[in-house]
Amino acid sequence: MSTRAQLEQLVADLNGYRRSCLLASALQVGLLQALEQGERSPAQLSQELQLHKPSLERVLPALELLGVVEVRASGRLALTRAARLLVQGWMESWGQLIAHEYLPVWSRLDHTLRTGQAAFPAVFGRAPWEHRAAHPEEQVHFQRVMSAMQQRLLGSLLAVYDFSPYVQIGDLGGGQGELLRGRVEQLPRAQGTLFDLPAVVAEVTPDPEGRWRVLSGDLR
Repeated sequence: MSTRAQLEQLVADLNGYRRSCLLASALQVGLLQALEQGERSPAQLSQELQLHKPSLERVLPALELLGVVEVRASGRLALTRAARLLVQGWMESWGQLIAHEYLPVWSRLDHTLRTGQAAFPAVFGRAPWEHRAAHPEEQVHFQRVMSAMQQRLLGSLLAVYDFSPYVQIGDLGGGQGELLRGRVEQLPRAQGTLFDLPAVVAEVTPDPEGRWRVLSGDLR
């Protein structure tokens, strides 16, 4: 890679925070959610969402460049097909987590480099699980994202690791059990144990066939 290409890559990397902030902010103020319901003009969005219209009009072209919104011939705005994923299911939860937790914490990575301590308590005054216990909506977002990630990981995990010799499989900190269920379903002889915090597994339904069980507690 040439020096110029490396420079361009560095500039793009340094500016990456802008893309994350644009998307996260559009979710936080409800802009993408409003456009999912139908086309809106900038004036309608400003009035409906109680947004500062000149600021909104400066942000909208950036969202268009990101491929999130598109401007119709009428001047009204619509979500792109890809952007609809951001307001549905786990992707919407991921965006909310990035806005509420990840961006503030990652911006304090210097704290970890200097002290060796996690940045999350330095930002929020408590550990992640304690913070989410006090903010149940964040816990819902986190578990929704983790469940989706586990489902995406399952195929790769089964492809690279042979679980067939084992008849007992435990998943410690296993969230709501997607990985464990997937492994047990692929192994007729196996039984599983899911372990996580009480608030995490409170709504997990045990296997009616008794092939895996749910335990709650704290590993700390």
